[in-house]
Amino acid sequence: MSTAPAAGTVPAPAAAGPIPAPSAGVGPAPAAGVTDDEPTATVSDPQPLREEEVTVIGTGFSPAEKVTAELPARLRGQLGSAVAGPDGTVSIPVRAPTALQAGAHEVVLRGSSGTTASTSVQLRPLVEDQLARLARWWPRD
Repeated sequence: MSTAPAAGTVPAPAAAGPIPAPSAGVGPAPAAGVTDDEPTATVSDPQPLREEEVTVIGTGFSPAEKVTAELPARLRGQLGSAVAGPDGTVSIPVRAPTALQAGAHEVVLRGSSGTTASTSVQLRPLVEDQLARLARWWPRD
């Protein structure tokens, strides 16, 4: 006599042993120097003083790709450009703009292939920025 599973239940799968792990090298290999990771961006000092030089660092770009640092909040906001190294990393030195409002400002790295990554810098109010600059030079005895 055979019994059917009760309504609404799913019969247990037959024991077939362990499922083999995929072997290395299965599937298409990525092109040399290309990663599956999305590009990322960071800045050496996320709260720079105005006119202070900082470095915008990008990773995950294609080797030898031209990458431009842009500041969308500023008309014609190109800050500089560089070429990514063999590991897809790029470093672009830029000066924190003087003529921007206080607050957070997005910095975008745009590769010639169209890939982008972004980070931000936080600018202080102009008076606070000047006081911080002055405090650096004030003698501390």
